[in-house]
Amino acid sequence: MPQGSGIRVATEPRRVKTPSQPSLRSASNAVIDGLVSAGIYVLFAIPVDLAFTAYRIAGWTSLSRQLGLPETLGRISAQFTLLVILVSVLAFLRQRAGTIRFVLLDWKWWVIALVVYALPTKPIVNWVGASLIYQYRQRRRRMAQDPVAPE
Repeated sequence: MPQGSGIRVATEPRRVKTPSQPSLRSASNAVIDGLVSAGIYVLFAIPVDLAFTAYRIAGWTSLSRQLGLPETLGRISAQFTLLVILVSVLAFLRQRAGTIRFVLLDWKWWVIALVVYALPTKPIVNWVGASLIYQYRQRRRRMAQDPVAPE
């Protein structure tokens, strides 16, 4: 017979929950999340996009002749600004609602994706990339901030 004090200890640890309230702090955190996520995406996507374009038009010399620097920088900055705004809005709405599930399963993501798809340039791939980077960063942050609380 096993000996014990008769007290059963829970085998599954509890997680500490913090209430989420919309405030200036959560709005600034959302903007920071948008800046970082869009920045990471743009830093990786622009060189890859330029490399594929150079490959399609037969080299870097052809690309440099056909590439207008002001127009290209304008498109990059417009893409970055749009992604920062959209990821910040998504992050704020998710923080306000306390949503922690995967970003592609969230209805708010799909509403923003439909808006992005309706734009003339259709930057849907950019939206998917930036929001997945946001999801990865949020998951890593939750793992670091939500330690298993002892009873």
